[in-house]
Amino acid sequence: MPEFREDSGNEQAQEPEPKYAYYRRCSRVRKNGERCKGPAMKGEVLCYSHFNEAELAQFRDRQRRELLGNVLAQPINRLEVNRALERINWALMQGRIDPKTAGSLLVEIRDSLPR
Repeated sequence: MPEFREDSGNEQAQEPEPKYAYYRRCSRVRKNGERCKGPAMKGEVLCYSHFNEAELAQFRDRQRRELLGNVLAQPINRLEVNRALERINWALMQGRIDPKTAGSLLVEIRDSLPR
């Protein structure tokens, strides 16, 4: 039967649980406040799934900047809005973005326009 001991919060944060002590753990903290239990990839501080999640977020951000251009800069320029709509349309037709991404970009443009 395992023994339970009371630890202060500092000791617990610095010392990994014994069953996870034999490998480097992912440094990502989950929504519930617990640390991810996945093993970190070689030379990285994140596990495979969190690393891919971070890469995907960077890709989406880069894609958003590429497609929207200067549309969200103030003041709003109708020519830039039309160019962004054209880039989004072409990217959608070529299959570089999915309809859900195109829709979220269009909503972002709509929300940036003056009312």
